[in-house]
Amino acid sequence: MTRVLAIDTATPTAHVALLEATDAGIDTVAQTAADMKGSHAEHLFRLIDHVLAAAGWSKQQIDAFAVVRGPGSFTGVRIALGTAQGLALAADRPCVGVNTLEAMAEASGRCPGDRVPALGAGRGDLYIARYDASSSPPDQREAPGLQPAGSFWEAPPGFVLWGPGAEPPQDFQAAGGRRSATETAAAAGRIAILRGLDAAPEGPVSPLYIRPPDARLRSSR
Repeated sequence: MTRVLAIDTATPTAHVALLEATDAGIDTVAQTAADMKGSHAEHLFRLIDHVLAAAGWSKQQIDAFAVVRGPGSFTGVRIALGTAQGLALAADRPCVGVNTLEAMAEASGRCPGDRVPALGAGRGDLYIARYDASSSPPDQREAPGLQPAGSFWEAPPGFVLWGPGAEPPQDFQAAGGRRSATETAAAAGRIAILRGLDAAPEGPVSPLYIRPPDARLRSSR
């Protein structure tokens, strides 16, 4: 039996989940989410305490940690990485990073074609990637990248799973996609378990930003 705490604060909604893996499969034991009106850090430990209480687990019973490492909110990604890695270090447990887009694909399950998660990146751009239609964990066909929203919606390269900030134009055909499922923390935990916690890389999980934060862009001009 393996117990995993998974965290995602890459978007304006924070997600926390507890998963348990046994010979019978992987179960999501408890999960919660909350819109972050202020700081993710202000609420994240409260959400963690909430799911632990719901499951009747203690922090000492967690065998590994999974964290969504971006792309998404720069502040949110930093908070999730700092929290998950801090807990993992204190408990001497592994911490596994999963990118936001593969978590969206995993959460959304089987689709009619290649899964193409899309997430708002600001300044008229989208973060996108492409995965196969049904594998769990998702089989990556195209790595995460950045694309202008206008050109993307004109010819999406598969079945679109849109997330926050990536709503399609009104003339987009519904058969070409749907809103992504929101259980991204639980999905990240499943991916971490399925890929093997023993294979978790040593050292800190690196963030996936794709492009520099706005502050860095301004300072380089």
